[in-house]
Amino acid sequence: MPETRRIRKSAGGDPASPASISVRPERMASFPDSQLSRRPARIMDHLHFIFAIFFMLLGPIKILPVFVKLTKDREPAYARKAAIQATVFAFIICLFLMLTSSRTLARYHIHPESLKIAGGLVLLISALRTIFPPPHQDEPAVQSDSPLAIALSPLATPVIVTPAGVAAVMIFVSVAPHEPGMFRAIRIALIAILALDFLTMYFAKAIMRVPLIFPAIRLFGAVMLVVQVAGAVDLIVVALKSLGLFHV
Repeated sequence: MPETRRIRKSAGGDPASPASISVRPERMASFPDSQLSRRPARIMDHLHFIFAIFFMLLGPIKILPVFVKLTKDREPAYARKAAIQATVFAFIICLFLMLTSSRTLARYHIHPESLKIAGGLVLLISALRTIFPPPHQDEPAVQSDSPLAIALSPLATPVIVTPAGVAAVMIFVSVAPHEPGMFRAIRIALIAILALDFLTMYFAKAIMRVPLIFPAIRLFGAVMLVVQVAGAVDLIVVALKSLGLFHV
């Protein structure tokens, strides 16, 4: 028989009429464990969603054709140097956004649910622009022969860190204090995406020689695009429900 602890509790404030309840020690210890066990699940939930969004807004799908075009007549060393420098610049930009976003938006006393609605709208509009692109898009012009020049612009920004990507990072970081585990998920997702971007640029010419690789990447991007649209709508719906403006 498991040991039982008896906790005496006075009923009605009368010490002469104590009431006792039985609590098993293993049951008492289970409460913090159950809370801790939910933390990895919440981190993984955030990570899956944030990774999908960052993959579309900061990921390698849009980088590959631009990088190949910018470096097609260059030496391999030139392309590798541009890939390294572009990744470093993109990391610095993302780090700056992570360190300053919460403080910047906090100055304006914006409600967390308003940030979620804004984030949902940004993600939705970005996805719709991908599905229905403008009839003509100007290709980035190269102004210098230096790999440093193309690494900063157009590669680091706006090709890797897009305007929609900037908005997504800022909004995720600002919402993170209200969502347990979200900061860690943002860090993991950003590091993973930037690593993918670097590998894609570093081995761009080899990747393009693989049969059917580009159609496969585009197909995966289409799947992630659906996730982005659904996630954008879900962010807006959850925020409206929290504000009491929407009921299901």
